[in-house]
Amino acid sequence: MRYAHLEGYEHKGYRRRPLGNYLIIYTVGEQAVTVVRVLHAAQNLARLLENGPEN
Repeated sequence: MRYAHLEGYEHKGYRRRPLGNYLIIYTVGEQAVTVVRVLHAAQNLARLLENGPEN
């Protein structure tokens, strides 16, 4: 099942899957699903996605 694209990140192909208190940010390719980030839902999603994995 594919979830809708993450608003504001369509150009990157990001999708969001909520799971309990977490958000799984992922992309869907032809051969694989790639998990980009797993974040607690209370975190600042926009800041973390724009600044990369070091935050």
